[in-house]
Amino acid sequence: MQRLWILRQPKGTYKGAVIDRNMVSSLTKATAVILLSVVFAFLLLIAKSYFVLDVLSPHVLYSVFAVLSGIIIYYILSLLTSRIEEPKLRFTFAKVAMVIAVAVALIVLLVVWIQQLTFLAISLGLVAAGVSFSLQQPITSLVGWLVLAFERPFSVGDRIEINGVAGDVIDYGFFFVKVMEIRQWTNADLYTGRILLVPTNWILSNTIYNYSKDFGYIWDRLWVGLLYGADYTKVANDIREIASQCTQKMVEEAVQVYTKVEKKYFLKDTSFDPQVFVSFNSNWVQIDLRYITEIKIRAKTHSELSALILQYLSQNKLTVASSSMNVNVSEQK
Repeated sequence: MQRLWILRQPKGTYKGAVIDRNMVSSLTKATAVILLSVVFAFLLLIAKSYFVLDVLSPHVLYSVFAVLSGIIIYYILSLLTSRIEEPKLRFTFAKVAMVIAVAVALIVLLVVWIQQLTFLAISLGLVAAGVSFSLQQPITSLVGWLVLAFERPFSVGDRIEINGVAGDVIDYGFFFVKVMEIRQWTNADLYTGRILLVPTNWILSNTIYNYSKDFGYIWDRLWVGLLYGADYTKVANDIREIASQCTQKMVEEAVQVYTKVEKKYFLKDTSFDPQVFVSFNSNWVQIDLRYITEIKIRAKTHSELSALILQYLSQNKLTVASSSMNVNVSEQK
């Protein structure tokens, strides 16, 4: 189910500027975490001075500070991220902020607990041998997340299909990619309302169909069968003209995008204008229309073209052929 967030214009101003509530919230959280960290550090120093923490290794204290440092960095970066107006860019930077904070905390922890590289290598080897079997799925999921983070096979907002699951990517984490599902019982590229959790390790073992990355257009197909005897040449030309008028704006936009994509990939020149192909079988003369459409309005474009073609057939009194059989019944004499 889609959730609608309604953002109200804040009434308060400060020195003539409108207060950004998201920024204030992030600033408040960051300030609170920093103050709590300072208080915690002060209490640790007092306890240490009274020999309360002599039984603990200094590594434990340094580890606590490492975690707190990661949290502080995360909230500071979140404060900067909240000022980005473009939603997709803001979401991406929020994910980057989390990765940076976790990376800093882990690096400090490694520096604190691992003194020698040889010991690190041996420890990692033993740990990997011990958990590779029991934690195979989580480990491959983390590897899949790394591939997603650095190779970027898709990003938030892209329409993808992987292992039979199709939808728009709305979020992703270490172990799952959240997808707003399409198709299924809708029989079209429309939302079903279900949010699916796709394991990130699917990225490593399945083909990813990305309908949106770099070039967000696809070629769709629509066909009609005519009875033998109809002027199929004229009908084919008329249908091509109808499709040209209906998709003219999308064709112009697709050409501009394709020109940019050609600079990134090795692509050949192709035709973006609607094309019509004529074939036949034992039942009808088949006219296939091939046209380009934006991926996220594919169902709408298909519906509009179908309505225009049906209107054209009706105005010209053309009969659409179907698989049928004529049975003649005669009275026995």
